[in-house]
Amino acid sequence: MRITKLAAAIALVVFAIGNVSAITPTPGSVTYKFTANLGQPTDYNNSTITLEGTSTTTDINMTNWDLVGPGGPATPSNSEPTTESFSFYDSSTFYGFFSLAVPGTGFTFTGSNSAVDGGFLSSSGDPSGVWSAVPAGVPDTGNGIELLAIALAGLVVCRRWIVRPA
Repeated sequence: MRITKLAAAIALVVFAIGNVSAITPTPGSVTYKFTANLGQPTDYNNSTITLEGTSTTTDINMTNWDLVGPGGPATPSNSEPTTESFSFYDSSTFYGFFSLAVPGTGFTFTGSNSAVDGGFLSSSGDPSGVWSAVPAGVPDTGNGIELLAIALAGLVVCRRWIVRPA
């Protein structure tokens, strides 16, 4: 009987911790990949940027980038952001813009995204397109804690079926 109560208490604690940890206000580090709209030049396709912030609307910074196309490639090792301003990001999209120069080439990548459109804006021939979030390698649905609680409860039930008092 004590083990049953202990397992139930552990399951409740695990479930409560899981619900509290699910309140995290930031999606963490999110990488977005560019794809030009139909009929647009595809030189910039597969360019990526990674954003991270303290919440979905504050202190959002571009922490990594791999931009391809005319004047590129541009990566953290050969370029630095000159300007960036992001007002929102989550696991599917972002709103804002960035501009970074590639030293020695005279080229500046300028990209943006909003609720209406996105793309590269450096010159008149640059494409409009879509910045899509790249799925993480191992998705975390936030249900791990709940599954652990269910497993512990299942252990209690199985124990009662297997171990019967004599």
